[in-house]
Amino acid sequence: TRSNVGTYVATLNGAFILNKTCGFFNSNNVGNSYVSYVNISSMNSVSIQTVNSISGTAFEATFTNASVEIRVYL
Repeated sequence: TRSNVGTYVATLNGAFILNKTCGFFNSNNVGNSYVSYVNISSMNSVSIQTVNSISGTAFEATFTNASVEIRVYL
């Protein structure tokens, strides 16, 4: 779900164990000046946030050939 400019949230109740969940994001948009990162928001949600790497403001990016990986360790 898109929750705000440059912020996308995946929700799955109780699936993300705090301090045992990590996320990886990879996009093939070479030459664009933005960075994206995965944030483990709670046990119920993970967000991907994209910001302009120069100004630090939220940025609406177009992801081409992007992949997201979320790992939960028990």
